[in-house]
Amino acid sequence: KMIADVYYSHHRHPYSLSIVFFHTYLKERLLLAILYNATNGEDWINHENWLSDTDHCSSWYKVTCTDGVVSHLYLNGNGLTG
Repeated sequence: KMIADVYYSHHRHPYSLSIVFFHTYLKERLLLAILYNATNGEDWINHENWLSDTDHCSSWYKVTCTDGVVSHLYLNGNGLTG
């Protein structure tokens, strides 16, 4: 969906590309925060930088991104419950 949104927006208005990316960035952070809270993130074995102001793609524990978009979460064995 993100690729289609970017392609469509880019042709409608040249500045839409960055707006769509920013919108996706915020949606990802919201969804990661929901996951964190729903699985008792404060009690995880390691929750380094989660919910901090840092970029979730570069510093949140076990969040991996490809081209600036979350592609993998490696949280097995980290004490998630819920």
